Amino acid sequence: MFQVTGYSDAEYAAQPLLWFSMILPEDRPLILRQITQLLRGETPSPTKHRIKHKDGSIRWLKNTSIPVFNPQGTLIAYDGMIADISSTEFAGVKQEHQIAELTSALTRVQTTQRLLPICCSCKKIRDDQGYWQQIEPYLEQHYPDMAFTHGLCPDCARQLYPQYFVDTPETILVNQLVDGIQEVTGALSDNAVEAVCTTNHQSLITATERRKASP
Repeated sequence: MFQVTGYSDAEYAAQPLLWFSMILPEDRPLILRQITQLLRGETPSPTKHRIKHKDGSIRWLKNTSIPVFNPQGTLIAYDGMIADISSTEFAGVKQEHQIAELTSALTRVQTTQRLLPICCSCKKIRDDQGYWQQIEPYLEQHYPDMAFTHGLCPDCARQLYPQYFVDTPETILVNQLVDGIQEVTGALSDNAVEAVCTTNHQSLITATERRKASP
């Protein structure tokens, strides 16, 4: 028992309830049920339960109780066989967690692979209740860990603010902006500013500051 629990025979003798006290509270009903069966004269099935080792670690044990009867059939004692099965049980728990993670991942993949009704004009998504939602609220509802950032691609910037574009090279004359300039380019000086929009349709608008030479 010392190797399994860390307690000596002397400690067991000094504390009659030591064995029961080291069993985790949530597993104690299993042992009480086993004792009840023994008192009824039954032979209980082996029970798996956890204890708190003297060093503070948690151990899994397999507890097999064998009743001993006198010639009249009265229970006079029972022998207990204790086996440390921690390595097997902890490996099983780890495997269960891995299976749960894989199942969850598969569910997410299956969810993303299903057909999503999306409006070809406004790009809203129809949910399972038949309501049309903007794509951001829909994705936030189904994927809580997802976060969004927003910007303007070159095509949309040209469509929304055509007055600030001139012919090739595609250039926004930012110094002509009066309202909202800081929202587009950040805090800039009063000098002339150009923001050059790349034409590969993959880059966001980049702004560079050009200071006029002093007269």
